[in-house]
Amino acid sequence: MRVLSLVLSILLATAAAAENRDVIYVTGEGDVAAAPDMATITMGVSHQADTAAQAMAQVAQDTQSVIDALTASDVQPRDMQTSGLNMNPVYDQSNDRKPGEAPVVVGFRVDTTLTVRIRELDDLGELLDAVVSDGANRFRGLSFGVQEPDPLVAEARHEAVLDARLKAEMLAASAGVTLGDLIEMREGGGGGPRPVQMEADFAMARSAMPVAQGEVRYRVSVSMAYEIINE
Repeated sequence: MRVLSLVLSILLATAAAAENRDVIYVTGEGDVAAAPDMATITMGVSHQADTAAQAMAQVAQDTQSVIDALTASDVQPRDMQTSGLNMNPVYDQSNDRKPGEAPVVVGFRVDTTLTVRIRELDDLGELLDAVVSDGANRFRGLSFGVQEPDPLVAEARHEAVLDARLKAEMLAASAGVTLGDLIEMREGGGGGPRPVQMEADFAMARSAMPVAQGEVRYRVSVSMAYEIINE
């Protein structure tokens, strides 16, 4: 029992000493840019009809046409995914309904969403025109990325650590103290580019749609704590 009490006392004393250490806290940022080599498009097909079956049939037909157009453009099945299917009644919006009367259903709307990865960006504009011509009439998002992001994230992480270390050294030098060992390090938020989110009707353009690819950026932040050596 006395041995256990002694060990506990030592642990508590060590923890208290650690808490009383003088520490410099810094945050480093890493930012790496790259040209995209992949695009992700979220598109959809939407139709309204008198009956649910009619609306569903129209959406199914146009969705299959869109998939056929994508397949003809060498988009692989693994790069196409149906990510949503909704059916909702459409109510009469006129002002003829009397107080207390139930709303009248005048039709049904069916919407489906298809998420597609495009790995040949040179064909992106023509591919968009093709799917518009074959039935896609809703556009919900476009984002650019890279197919192998891990090396870029690793580079951004490395830059973040170097940035944090440099800040710690500058702070220590400015304060006239000596920088000690690294005692804590945590990675914060980071990752790839955010998609350009929008929702609109596809314009039925006949010429190739111009698309500016720009660049994508991968950002990583790290928080680090260094002990201050009191000499």
